[in-house]
This record gives sequence, C-alpha cells and structure tokens, in this order.
Amino acid sequence: MAAETLPNTMVRFKLKPGTHTFTLDFEGERQVATVDGKAGDLRFLRIDGTVWAWKSTFVWATDGEDAIRDRAYKARLVSDLTVR
Repeated sequence: MAAETLPNTMVRFKLKPGTHTFTLDFEGERQVATVDGKAGDLRFLRIDGTVWAWKSTFVWATDGEDAIRDRAYKARLVSDLTVR
C-alpha cells in the first residue's frame, strides 16, 4: 500500500494490533519507522521536509509523539486507508 502526501496533510491508517514498519522513499533514499500498537491505540508519525532550490530532503520526524499529535490535529486529511 502506498500513499502520496502534500505539505501540511495527513494520511490516517487503521491497523491491526502489533508491530508495523513504514517506509519513506524519496529520491533513492529510504527511511524506515516502526510503530507498535495495541487495539484502539492512536499513534502518529510525521515526515519532516527541507526544501532548497538545489536540494530537498524528507525524513521521519524525531519530535515526540505529543508534538506530532498536536500538528496532526491541525492538518488536512487527504487519505483514509484501512490495512487488511
């Protein structure tokens, strides 16, 4: 499954309990993030981007989950995906 995003947007996944690995691919670079969750958990990941005229980079953000949650509540939902 894949999802494309735009700045200040969010993708919401409904996942089964357990460990899930998310990958972020940008210009030949792959970043990996792992999330553990129990039934009913609400977890947040954020992509952090830097854009310059000569180069752009995108990585998984390292802010705390509370800070990411606050940003997510202000974002536009662009996709709602259920993993089966």
